[in-house]
Amino acid sequence: MNIYTKLLLAFLPASLIAISVSGFLLFTSATQTVTQQVFDHLTLVASIQKNQIENIIEQNHERLSLITSRTQLRLSLVKFLHNHKIAHQIKMNQILTDAQASIGSFKRISVLSPDGMVQASTDISMIGKSHPEQAKLFISPHEKSFATFSRNTQGQLRMTLSGPLYLQNKLIGIVVIASDVSNILAMVSDYSGMGATGESYLVTRDEHGNAMFLTPLRFDPDAALTRKIPKTETTSPAIQALSDEKRGVTTAINYHGKVALNATKHIQKTAWGLVSSIGQSEAFEPIEDLKIFLISVLLSTSLFIVIISIFLARMITRPIIALTQATSEATEGNNLPNKVAVYSNDELGTLTHTFNRMADRLFEMNHSLKKKVEELNIEISERQQVEEQFRQAQKMEALGTLVGGLAHDFNNILAGIMGNIYLIRKYVNDDKALKHLDHTQILSQRGADLIKQLLAFARKGSVNTSVFLACEFMRETLKLAQVGIPKNIHLECHTKNEELMLCCDISQLQQAVLNILNNARDAVEGVSAPQIDISLSTFEADENFHQKHPNLETSSLARISLHDNGVGIEHEHINKIFEPFFTTKSIDKGTGLGLAMVYGCITRFGGAIEVESEKGVGTTFHLYIPLSSETSETTNRTHNIMEAPDLGGKVILIADDEAILREATSKTFTDFGCSVLQAEDGLKAIATFSAAVDTIDVVILDMAMPQCNGSEAAKQIRALRDDIPIIFITGYTDDMQDDVTKMPNTFLFSKPFQIEALIRTVAQLTSH
Repeated sequence: MNIYTKLLLAFLPASLIAISVSGFLLFTSATQTVTQQVFDHLTLVASIQKNQIENIIEQNHERLSLITSRTQLRLSLVKFLHNHKIAHQIKMNQILTDAQASIGSFKRISVLSPDGMVQASTDISMIGKSHPEQAKLFISPHEKSFATFSRNTQGQLRMTLSGPLYLQNKLIGIVVIASDVSNILAMVSDYSGMGATGESYLVTRDEHGNAMFLTPLRFDPDAALTRKIPKTETTSPAIQALSDEKRGVTTAINYHGKVALNATKHIQKTAWGLVSSIGQSEAFEPIEDLKIFLISVLLSTSLFIVIISIFLARMITRPIIALTQATSEATEGNNLPNKVAVYSNDELGTLTHTFNRMADRLFEMNHSLKKKVEELNIEISERQQVEEQFRQAQKMEALGTLVGGLAHDFNNILAGIMGNIYLIRKYVNDDKALKHLDHTQILSQRGADLIKQLLAFARKGSVNTSVFLACEFMRETLKLAQVGIPKNIHLECHTKNEELMLCCDISQLQQAVLNILNNARDAVEGVSAPQIDISLSTFEADENFHQKHPNLETSSLARISLHDNGVGIEHEHINKIFEPFFTTKSIDKGTGLGLAMVYGCITRFGGAIEVESEKGVGTTFHLYIPLSSETSETTNRTHNIMEAPDLGGKVILIADDEAILREATSKTFTDFGCSVLQAEDGLKAIATFSAAVDTIDVVILDMAMPQCNGSEAAKQIRALRDDIPIIFITGYTDDMQDDVTKMPNTFLFSKPFQIEALIRTVAQLTSH
């Protein structure tokens, strides 16, 4: 069995097993997440409807209490029962009519004597009728009011409220109210957000203990007060809802024989139960879709791995086989070995090793960040609002520290990758291989850009000012914003076709605009026709505007306006929204730092920010950015190897603790005819320079090194020879110190850097 077959047999099974296990774990995790989301949503719907119904009942009971507490009503009833004068009855009718006129949901109010006879009513036809069943409810003088469902003569559902009338602790009568239940029916009949099978309904027990439906059903509109569930069906959600026992979401057969998820709630101070349910197949439909998607991805990935495995096995074994054949031929013929074509070299192996190290560290960082966020979320949910704000601030600080600490290492890795790519190009003539090197170069640069974005997000990066076209900025920002804005929100951008140039940190300005767009997205949630408008225009600041914004240094401005038709901002909150930690959002939706960051960003650019808002109408933010008269800056990144400069005989000292990067840089200058001295830390750099102080032409120092950093090493080297040119390279701008940046005859390169630029700089420094 040759090495090619062995590599395939070793790599393919392990890769396919890993992919399968990863897919299984991903599906399991997603299934748990979707299930919990369905349970939480169903429980939330049931809780909201329960609270709303309890509020309606409590409100009606309070209104009933106001009526039963009317002294004039009680006195008139006592007098009427004593002498039966019609004037007292008219007085009671008038009191009841006035009460009904002020409460639109009360359709009829009647006063009964203790034996159940109607003595007064807003419906004159009811006077004189007997309702002894109402009187039985108030045998004890301490009984409170009751609420029951019934149908009137037209078949409409009504809720009957009954409350006692006492005078000197003696039951003198009963107030009976027939109330409209359309508000309750509207709540349980609102199926929005519950799909095609979701519904809610109220139940109570009949005189035999069976569960009786009080409200119409989605799939049986005539079920109210007619359809019943036997009390023996203890697994029925209707029976379970009538118990005070607290339950989570359960799976059971519903009233029309379908398997459904059910959340049950007991309505306090009543004999009612509430059931919110949704069909199980509909609730878990996303899981089935996910399963199909994952299977498709798994099959595609497996096919891709097979193809890549064959390609990689051939690429790895090809130089080994060529070397074996050459050695065999030389041994058999007792001849010198023939030259073998170079298919790979040490730099390719180093490049793969370095890239794998970077991937491992990124994975560890991502895992660590997720774990920290989960822990913070648990702690935040258990603490008061002030502690929540403090925790959020700590989380941002931890993120900044973590990103800042790793930025140096990642940029070192990327610099090593890009340096080795430069060297590889000199030994590779295959256009296809060069194309892959181009792709690797681009990916390395994108990795460097990603580190810059992370530093900007964590507020650890420096401000990188550039001149750019405002219209182009708006288009790119809108593309980013559309990822996080739901499709039901109409997002529209208006930009005049003007060549407006801005000069500021484009990343920070983009973060500020995206922050306001996220707030607008939250503000229009629940609006029937949500809309967000963005516009770009010129603005000329007048004297009044400068008085409002005294820090504004120019009058020619670009105005970016962001408008939403959401809930708006309370008037008393307008002056507080830019304060750190001030937020009106819930804990899981806001930290109180977003608008404070926006304000700091815009004012740092020399601009201004204004807000207009009306409660229930919407909010508009205006960002004013100074215009620039300069032209747009462009960066031309080239991957061509530069023509060799005249560096023959030059002596360069390179000090860097990253051996791979140091070796790659040294090899590059050696190829240009330079003599290179290497040092792995600051102390050895000083010692090496001291031994050859008059022969060294340029010193290249890494800022972060063990023993002695680049700053201290530079000071001691300049003490030995004050005219020596020094080039600093750094993986993170916080490495730089003010006294170093002010040194004369020094240059700064941030990792990863273009090797051609470093060579040109050395050539310029040694040409004098």
